[in-house]
Amino acid sequence: MEGFSMSNSTDEPLSGLPPLAEMKGKKIALKLTGGVGDVVIAIGGLAPVLAEAGAEVTAIVKGHQTKLITRMKGVAHAIETQKFNTPQIRNKFDHLVEYSHVFNERRSLRAGSYYERASERAGISHGPGEFEVKRLKPLVKCLNCTVAIHPTASNPNRVWDFDNWKKVAYAIREAGCDVVWLGTKDEPGFSDDRITKLSDVDEDMSKQVATLARCSLFLGSDSGFAHLAGVLGVPGLVLFSNTWPADVIGEYPLLVPVHRFGAGRPTRALAHDCETSHMLLKAITVQQVLEAAEPFIPSIDPQFDIRSTQVGPVSMKRTLLLLGDRCEFVRKLREVYDVTEGSEFDSTVNPADFDIVLDATTGTTFGLIVGSRDVKVVANISTVTRAIREILME
Repeated sequence: MEGFSMSNSTDEPLSGLPPLAEMKGKKIALKLTGGVGDVVIAIGGLAPVLAEAGAEVTAIVKGHQTKLITRMKGVAHAIETQKFNTPQIRNKFDHLVEYSHVFNERRSLRAGSYYERASERAGISHGPGEFEVKRLKPLVKCLNCTVAIHPTASNPNRVWDFDNWKKVAYAIREAGCDVVWLGTKDEPGFSDDRITKLSDVDEDMSKQVATLARCSLFLGSDSGFAHLAGVLGVPGLVLFSNTWPADVIGEYPLLVPVHRFGAGRPTRALAHDCETSHMLLKAITVQQVLEAAEPFIPSIDPQFDIRSTQVGPVSMKRTLLLLGDRCEFVRKLREVYDVTEGSEFDSTVNPADFDIVLDATTGTTFGLIVGSRDVKVVANISTVTRAIREILME
């Protein structure tokens, strides 16, 4: 393509970017259609290096990530992936860094440090980037005693039981701290006295980042929000079950891993039903997490019993109607949604009464309906929940 250099290979590290000394005035596109964590690592880490060399950096990401990524230093613009794929837009750039399959293969994550993998693909060594959080307004008023929790991950192999997170949240509150749940509306969480689910107020991730930046501690799964906390320099605890902590949070000195790898080695599996990963998650106890939090919250009680305190609602979940007999998915769906099972011919069930309708009555695909939107996704639980999340974030 005339006037445009493809500086990538999907199988080999990049070698086509010009030397930094020749970067001035160049328009560089950094493209990654993965999760928030991957975007923050690759694009957020490389952008300030290129910008300092005089290049103009544009991030090519999923639609709901555009506002967030422009809050990172060095990113001048952000374009949604589908818009970028038109020749009129692509031809405006001198070089493209394509990050497809940098972090994952088809069935598993690649071994090695995430930042090293991103640096190898770009051909330029870099570490974490930086958020310009001063430009953001906080979603809630956070004091020094506020703790942020992100309880889920796009990979179900990293999702600790929500009842455990509930106990942790109330133990934090009883220790005198406020709790804010991070995430989207389809992720579990609840509001109670001194406990706030941020997505019930606003799903704007840039505002959640502003809130996270003002928190004194982060607790969460091995997910994108852990990387957000790491880049922001927020101290935190991250639960691990199917990846090595050094690969994921090695560049974030204030994040501490919590795991039970004595029970097995992490598999890096992407399949939703990895028995080893689920075994490692179940081995992590509430007491272990509370003990790990004690250096940050000295007043916390590792022996906390949730039955001894006033407890509000378990969860403010989105309601989901599951049509059909895909029973193998119901257990996982119930972790995130209040699920009602029905039939398309059942006159006692009104689909209009539900936030989400999942039609699994025919074929190998789900018919996913969220509001007025109707799309098809493959019959895989992690893909289904990710697709719902993407639509809800639009």
